[in-house]
Amino acid sequence: MASKFRITKDGNKVVEGQSPLTINGLEPDTQVAEGDYKVVRVANDGQTSEAVNIPGFKTKALPKAKYGSAKYGNAKYN
Repeated sequence: MASKFRITKDGNKVVEGQSPLTINGLEPDTQVAEGDYKVVRVANDGQTSEAVNIPGFKTKALPKAKYGSAKYGNAKYN
């Protein structure tokens, strides 16, 4: 069986499964500091490795909204 991993924040499980894992629910364009999240390897018997800090990262910004262009009088939107 492949190794499982668990990501925690403040001692609470955020996500668990096979690598790669995704942390959902983060605000866009946000800096996350090293150690805000930790990762452990989870063995088949439930034993866990020592927690390791996840390096800091920044979430991506939302893309700018695209508004169609309009030409006066013809109501054409691109």
